Amino acid sequence: MTTALAPLPPAVRDAGAQLFARYAYPPNVHGYCGPDAATEVLAYASGAQAPDPGLRAHAQSFHGAWPYLDLIADANGVADRLDPRVVRGYWLGEAAVGAVPTGALVDHLQRVVRPRLGRSWSAFVGLLGAEAVPDHAFHVLCVYPWIGLLREGATEPARSVIESCCIRPGRIVGVEVEHATVVTPAFVWNGSRLQLGRPETRRVRWRRDGLGTLGDDPAPGDAVTVHWDWICERVSDTRLRRLTAALARRMVTTRW
Repeated sequence: MTTALAPLPPAVRDAGAQLFARYAYPPNVHGYCGPDAATEVLAYASGAQAPDPGLRAHAQSFHGAWPYLDLIADANGVADRLDPRVVRGYWLGEAAVGAVPTGALVDHLQRVVRPRLGRSWSAFVGLLGAEAVPDHAFHVLCVYPWIGLLREGATEPARSVIESCCIRPGRIVGVEVEHATVVTPAFVWNGSRLQLGRPETRRVRWRRDGLGTLGDDPAPGDAVTVHWDWICERVSDTRLRRLTAALARRMVTTRW
C-alpha cells in the first residue's frame, strides 16, 4: 500500500519546479531533450523567472523525464509531479524512487519505452531485478543503447556520452566569471563493466549571459552536481556521497 508523502508548503513546491529546470537545462540547451526553449528554461533555473504554469508546461515537454516523474509521484501519493522529493528521486536517485514497485516500472517501460527500445523486450525485462529503480541513471545506463555499444567495442563516443548524460558528483576547485573547474570521477569501461574511476578535473559552466544555476556565486570547496557541461546545484557533502553511491550501484547492477 502506498504511503503518501506529507504535503509541502507552496514555496518548497516552487523550489522543486526550479530544481527540475536546473537539471533539465543542460541537455535542453544542447538540443537533446525537451522543448526548443533553452533561454526560458535557464531563466527559470536561475530564478530570474519565478516558477509558473509556463515552467510546468515546459517540464511536460521533457518526454524522457516526465513519465518517470508521473511514476514516482503516483507511487508516493504525491499529486505534484514537480514536488522536490519527486524531482530529486528522478534526477539523483533519492529515496522517493524506492517506493516504485518493480511491476509498476515494468508497466511504465512497456508503455513508454518498449516501442523504441530496439532490442528483445522479453530479454530486457528478464534482466530487470528488484534493484531497478526509475531514476535518470537507470534510464541512461539501462534504457539507452550506450552500454550495449560499449560491449560491442564502440568505446567512444559511448563512454563520454554516458559520462556527460549521467548526473555526476563534483567539487569546485576554481571559479571564473561563467565557468568553474570541478573535480569529478571519470567513467571507466574495463571491458565488461562501467565503473567510477579516478577523479579528474573538468571545466564546466555555472552561468551564461548573467543567468546562473546556483542562486549565488560558487566558491572553491563547494560540493555540486554536474550534468553535461553545467553545474546544476550546490549540495551537502552527505547528498554528494549519496549520489556517488547511487551512481556506483547503478553501474554494478547494469547487466545488459
